[in-house]
Amino acid sequence: MKHLLPIAFFVCFALGQAFAQITIQGTVADAKTNELLPFANVYINNTTKGVQTDDKGNFSLTNSPLGNVQLVVSYLGYQTYQQNLTIDPQKPLTLTIRLVPLTNTLSDVEVKAKRDKVWERDLKIFKREFLGELANSGKCEILNAWTIDFQNENGELIATSAFPIEVENKALGYKMFFNLREFRTSARGYRFLSATRFEEMMPQDAREGKRWLNARRETFKRSSRQFFRSLHNNTLETDGYAIYRMRQTDWTATNVWQTTKEYQKGENFIGSSDQLLKTTITTQKTLVSELPFEVFEPRRYVTVGSQNVINANPVTRMRLLRPVGIGPDGLLSDPTALEMIGYWGSERVADLLPFDYLPENTGTPVVAAALTAPVIGQKIYLHTNKSGYTTSDRIWFSAYLVETGSNRPLKEPQPLYLQLFNSEGFLVKDEVVYTQAGRGGGFLSLPDGLTSGVYRLRAFTRWMLNTPAQIFEKQLAIISVKNPVGILRASDVLPNQLKDSLTVQISPTQAKYAPREKITLQISSLLGDKPLKGSFSVSVVDAARTIPNPDDFRIDSYLSNETNKPQKVGTQYAKEQGLTLVGTVQNAKRKEPIPNASVLFLLLEGEKTAQRLVQADEKGHFLLDNVDLDGTQTMSYQVNNAKGNPVVEGEVILEQMLPKIRLTPVKFDTIALTTVQRRAVQNFNTDGEAFTMPTDGITLSELKVTAQAPEIDPNEVGITKLYSDPTYSVKFDEKSPRFQNVFDMIVGQLPGVQLASYDNNGQTSYKILVRGISTFNAAALGATILLDGMQVSQDVISQSVNTNDVVRIDLLSGANAAIFGMSGGNGVVAIYTRRFRARYSGVPSVKSMIIKGFQQPESFYAPEYDKAKAKDKTADQRVTIYWNPVFATDANGEATLSFYAADAPARYKVVVEGITPSGVIGRGEAWVEVR
Repeated sequence: MKHLLPIAFFVCFALGQAFAQITIQGTVADAKTNELLPFANVYINNTTKGVQTDDKGNFSLTNSPLGNVQLVVSYLGYQTYQQNLTIDPQKPLTLTIRLVPLTNTLSDVEVKAKRDKVWERDLKIFKREFLGELANSGKCEILNAWTIDFQNENGELIATSAFPIEVENKALGYKMFFNLREFRTSARGYRFLSATRFEEMMPQDAREGKRWLNARRETFKRSSRQFFRSLHNNTLETDGYAIYRMRQTDWTATNVWQTTKEYQKGENFIGSSDQLLKTTITTQKTLVSELPFEVFEPRRYVTVGSQNVINANPVTRMRLLRPVGIGPDGLLSDPTALEMIGYWGSERVADLLPFDYLPENTGTPVVAAALTAPVIGQKIYLHTNKSGYTTSDRIWFSAYLVETGSNRPLKEPQPLYLQLFNSEGFLVKDEVVYTQAGRGGGFLSLPDGLTSGVYRLRAFTRWMLNTPAQIFEKQLAIISVKNPVGILRASDVLPNQLKDSLTVQISPTQAKYAPREKITLQISSLLGDKPLKGSFSVSVVDAARTIPNPDDFRIDSYLSNETNKPQKVGTQYAKEQGLTLVGTVQNAKRKEPIPNASVLFLLLEGEKTAQRLVQADEKGHFLLDNVDLDGTQTMSYQVNNAKGNPVVEGEVILEQMLPKIRLTPVKFDTIALTTVQRRAVQNFNTDGEAFTMPTDGITLSELKVTAQAPEIDPNEVGITKLYSDPTYSVKFDEKSPRFQNVFDMIVGQLPGVQLASYDNNGQTSYKILVRGISTFNAAALGATILLDGMQVSQDVISQSVNTNDVVRIDLLSGANAAIFGMSGGNGVVAIYTRRFRARYSGVPSVKSMIIKGFQQPESFYAPEYDKAKAKDKTADQRVTIYWNPVFATDANGEATLSFYAADAPARYKVVVEGITPSGVIGRGEAWVEVR
């Protein structure tokens, strides 16, 4: 007969599961360096209550259970941290947690155990003992089994893992993460110690959600926790339990599943909880018994294959090692104080429910809430700075994300995807921006080579892909600067159907203004005569010089249209708060998928490193979700095969989880422009970009070279680049000339590069300019600089890069830099040093890639003529005079905006659009005279 020791979870949990809006907050840092650790997991042990630290290492955990809990903090590469806490509603907690680094490095984190037939045999035993053999175990899967190592000592199987063991329980709808402290199993017993975090899974449909809820109730009903709950509440007979006291010798003298037993008689029958419990406080009772006892369930039948039991009444034998507290929810103060054999001795991971689960609280889990809450659709409106554009322009936009029907701004942050399609229906530009509280803003820089035509601007969240009819789509006339023509097409203007709208009043402080004079507008937002606070966007344009667009939308008409009514929402695409990427693991040489591989990702942010571990399926596919980063970042990764061995040839391909589509072509006509119209298109400053060189800029040199540099193997410096081929590339070694600074290396070796100097608060600074970049923004901002894959300022390279460490410099311009989006619009200079290669020397399986995240915020440029540096003689021919994507009116419904007029006398059109927190929308227009 197999004696099974208790399943111990390395925690003494709250005895009495009261929950309250109590906040545990604090920071997580490295114990040696005090460096704050982003994205660490902070959770209450064995519950669904948990959060991650933010990018600065801060966390705030709300709705913690009251009483005694254990807080756990885990972070890859560090020892798991546990702290016992007493949660008092009158005493919020602020903690400073320092994690102790593990001694192993990245190369040590590789799974070194040989994955052979012995390991596979041990894994089979581990799965049986770890997951169990009851009904739920067949629907449980260990997602990263390759991380587990095994040892056999004196007939005992010992399992360890450097990573949290991830288990997906599709029977109950939970994903579990086990920070394994101890696992031992043998003929003598079973011991399992772990800190455990639960995450509720999202059901595919209502049917699966209901199945999970029923399975959770049934699993709880047949669990040992339900028995201890019944024992605490003295409802043993009602709940169908019969208890018999045993003699010490009976523990091993008879088989637990034997149908008739000598001690099952009247004098040994325990009919009341008082015979086993001592009451200490109202919410806690203590189980005390010098003799073992047996729990018999006459109303149920079970099958336990490992114990050769088929269709028998459940029987469990218990023996106390020491007194143990029992809470009203059936939780033990010390699970290791009790031994169990028989039915509950076979409970395993597949039968675990989080400690914050109770059958009567089915309204609180994610699944139950998803089934009972109404499905709310989303809708988006984009306010663009102009109605039409030229091919050398930027499209600036302000985004409004609302609930369909109510128009209330969405509460949760989520990515907003922007796509621009040409007249033939092909995608020509895309971006993704971060939105919060239903608001966001950004821009689309139009790529080179576009022709005149009708383009379509689309905006959507991933959730909106379930209701394609509600995806925002707006037609834009875009005219080529090289060959300007007029655009004619049919248009359907949406009627204004809004009943209750916000009145937006716009009042210039003067009747007219002079060129380059400061213009001030007073904005007020009213509902009737009541002032309302709201979030707004404003555009001010030279009306005579804008490209007309009769199909332009208004926020009031668009958000009151028929498509804004609630619609049935599918569940094919889930909501997301960070970016969702799909990936493929393949052999770089053979281009074949690596089945069941795992990938360890490391995102390098300066001196910080955030880790993620994902598991691929049999086709090499995986999902990397909740990615939250701005701009382009370097991400290293290591591929391990199904047996846990590093794959030197392994490579990862990532892409956004969005459907690839082509739209139907748009029919339109072109007409000739008048001379005045043509000049208006060809002669203006690109909106939102600086249009002056630094007044004290001095061109030092320009090198003209036409020959391409030889192809460089990207692996020689230990980095896999996002771009395929640079425009030019130069390699440096010990035979190369010595240079005084990195700027000399760049200008002296890369063709088509200029260096401009300017005064920076009394010190001389430099800007790298790439010849052939025609935008005015290039002159003001210079090329994008990448140092070992990370974007840095141009001042950084002069201060931190030793010329002797540089092994290669790449230059990217034009189409070669398009992969970097707006960041590559002014050219890209990529510098690679020995430092990057040395960081992972000796680890050939570690590779790197550049990953693109949310668009980095950038302010709309407008000159300030009251400042000395702005008082130059460069012509100011802006079409968009002012653009502000997000501003707010105060509690009195008021706001003040100021900007400067351009050079030409004109009539400016002012458009303000916005929304209140309750979903009231409004729009206002005004005119400003410049003479």
